[in-house]
Amino acid sequence: MSHSGASSAAAAAAAPTHWNHHQQQQQQQQQNGGGGGSATPPSYDSVTGNTPPTTGNGYGQREDNISSDDPDIRRATEFSRIEAELAEAKRREEEAEQLREAQRLSEAAELERMERVEKERTGELREKLTTRLQGRLSQFYSGAREIISDDLRQQTRLERGLDDVNAEVEDLKRRKDQLERAHVVMDAATADIGTFLASMEDNVEIPVDDLCRPSCVRSRQMLDLDARNHAISDVLYFLDRALVKGTIPLDVHLKTVRRLAKQQFMARAHLIKIQQTMAHEGGDGKRSAAR
Repeated sequence: MSHSGASSAAAAAAAPTHWNHHQQQQQQQQQNGGGGGSATPPSYDSVTGNTPPTTGNGYGQREDNISSDDPDIRRATEFSRIEAELAEAKRREEEAEQLREAQRLSEAAELERMERVEKERTGELREKLTTRLQGRLSQFYSGAREIISDDLRQQTRLERGLDDVNAEVEDLKRRKDQLERAHVVMDAATADIGTFLASMEDNVEIPVDDLCRPSCVRSRQMLDLDARNHAISDVLYFLDRALVKGTIPLDVHLKTVRRLAKQQFMARAHLIKIQQTMAHEGGDGKRSAAR
């Protein structure tokens, strides 16, 4: 920017000098009578040396020669060309800067869009992951609660079972003590029985009828009558079995049953009479003792 300003200032300073010099040359030519017609002020192209050659009075040719020989004009032309190049370079640089700025903005917008899309995708993934984790944690917590509840129920049953087992153990210990005491008693009784049997081996065998000895006459009579009653009942039973099997005829069965029935009736009547007599005597004895 400083070089461009210096070039513009140099061109502006050189332009009036060149114009004054050109006017002096035209006035000298008019005084000398060379050339007809009114003088025409030079244009910027003629000053800068870009005026095309003209035919006729040869003015364009003289001006071309002047511009080509004048160093100020060449310097002004060079400055103008440099300014045009600098302006073009500046324009191109501005266009490049605008292009870079547009590209930068586009890249920034694209980056922002990509970040926004990435954030949206990240949010969706985070939401999906959170939902999935919540579902799995819910399932895990449900299973854990069921397992804990089952364990607690089993623990309660085990505690109740432990109480039952302890009670059963105590009962078994008590039974064991009872059995041990009974075993001691059983051993003592077995020893007593063994001793008794050993002492009885040397004694004389006693008849069965002598094992039961009534204390009085009436008791002996009652024992005999009761034995007779049961014996007749057994005989009647076997007579009925024999009749059913056809071992004895009916008339023999009837005669025998009639005779045995009479004997059983007499035995039972006599037995009842003795019981009544003994009861009467026992009641009199009690009354006399009471008196």
